Amino acid sequence: MLTLRPYQEAAKAAVYDHLRLRDDNPCVVIPTGGGKTPVMASICKDAVSLWNGRVLILAHVKELLEQSADKLQADDVARAVLPDGRPRVRLHPGKQNCLVLDFGGNVLRHGPVDAIDVSPVDSYGDGNAAPAKKCPACHSVIAAGFSICPDCEFEFPAPQRKQHAAKASDAGILSGQVTDTEYEVRDIAWSVHQKRDAPDDAPKSMRVDYRLGLSHWQSEWICIEHDGYARDKAVAWWHRRSHDPVPDTAERAVELAEAGALCQTEKIVVRSVAGERYDRIVGYKLGALPEEVPMWSDTFDEEEVPF
Repeated sequence: MLTLRPYQEAAKAAVYDHLRLRDDNPCVVIPTGGGKTPVMASICKDAVSLWNGRVLILAHVKELLEQSADKLQADDVARAVLPDGRPRVRLHPGKQNCLVLDFGGNVLRHGPVDAIDVSPVDSYGDGNAAPAKKCPACHSVIAAGFSICPDCEFEFPAPQRKQHAAKASDAGILSGQVTDTEYEVRDIAWSVHQKRDAPDDAPKSMRVDYRLGLSHWQSEWICIEHDGYARDKAVAWWHRRSHDPVPDTAERAVELAEAGALCQTEKIVVRSVAGERYDRIVGYKLGALPEEVPMWSDTFDEEEVPF
């Protein structure tokens, strides 16, 4: 039988008060060794035994999950943990889906929950030196964890912590999950693109950048100078947007685009696939085709012709 200490009971009661009075998420802070796991296990027991609920415990290391599982087992609460430390979720009869709300952007940083890819933390110096900082008052080099300089008692400003988003992420939770989002195009930029480290005579493409928000851009590459399937796609892309003949070079394609040879792209549909690094454009809403651009109108000024 799990018995909580008075301060643990107070923390548990504060969680329940928070849930009754507010709509956001509570956070329990107890010092190291103070017994956070028993508090969590007691709340889980109440959820399962009193309210017939189900609880999913997530942790970044297997040891924490095993510790939680031991506490739950000691209090006669059914639990299951995968061999690699991931919680095992069993579907309730008649339920095929669950709702996961990611307010912290974890899926975008670490990947979908069934294919997590956490980037390694950069080491400090040679890997043995502890992180340090310099006091702006006395210039002493002290450990990074100090909030007050031990030499001159200078008080460092509190770190600015990034708040969770007000809206849950739309990113796919499971690998392969597809999300299509339609955006209004606010601006378009064209440029000649050549692959990094490619030889000078390598085929170039026209890069098209769509501005979808204040600092939100989505790009695509039109392979004007390539052969085969890539060229066929570029030809089809061009014919849907212009009466002008398809140019043979990316530079000429950019010139025509900037001269107004392409129709307005009003909206695009961007597809995001969980687990894949880049999004891609899968749909367009195009405006009316413009008039054909005169072949030499952007090459010289007629007033400069000497005859």
